[in-house]
Amino acid sequence: MNLRCQLTIERGDFCLDLDLNTDFSIASTQGLSAPSGYGKTSFLRAVAGLDFYKGGVVEFDGVIWQSGRLWVPPQKREVGYVSQEDSLFAHLSAHDNLLYAARRTQRRPNGVSEQASVESVLKGLGLEALKELYPRDLSGGQKQRVSIARTLLSYPKLLLMDEPLSSLDSESKASIIAYIKSFTSEHDVKVIYASHIPEELALMGSVELSLG
Repeated sequence: MNLRCQLTIERGDFCLDLDLNTDFSIASTQGLSAPSGYGKTSFLRAVAGLDFYKGGVVEFDGVIWQSGRLWVPPQKREVGYVSQEDSLFAHLSAHDNLLYAARRTQRRPNGVSEQASVESVLKGLGLEALKELYPRDLSGGQKQRVSIARTLLSYPKLLLMDEPLSSLDSESKASIIAYIKSFTSEHDVKVIYASHIPEELALMGSVELSLG
């Protein structure tokens, strides 16, 4: 699988000309490391379809998501996006946030029920004791883990992670990264993992991308 991006990202005085062709046959995870303010988040949001930059081209696995007048909306790109901020539904428990994702995906493995998928990911990310809690009752790190779990349960083809573990300690990061690697390998999910922390990128076993 390849990801091809030709974009000019402009915001005020900031401008990034991006011409990127990423070959996921080299590694299932591509690490993205750049200084703060260099455009990592803008790049990931453009790939996810959350932001639009006129005149750009975005193509993944031979499918064009943006080119000329063509623009495929986020919900049709089969992309999962995890940011530093949680995007959980405040009126749903952690369990029901995950069940919402499991019910909406078209890519859940055959023979695996929605509930079984949820329970498996809850266990894998150490969230079983938190599943009945609502977002208001969770710490920042717990919200990040639930957000990661919910995104995994959409079984995306491409998982974009933007500093997803910023609120967690080193031991928690290691166990969560190990589970993410296991899950994405089992379900053939390609990953772009953005972080300014070399240790996280090393744990992901990623091949580093360069912006610019």
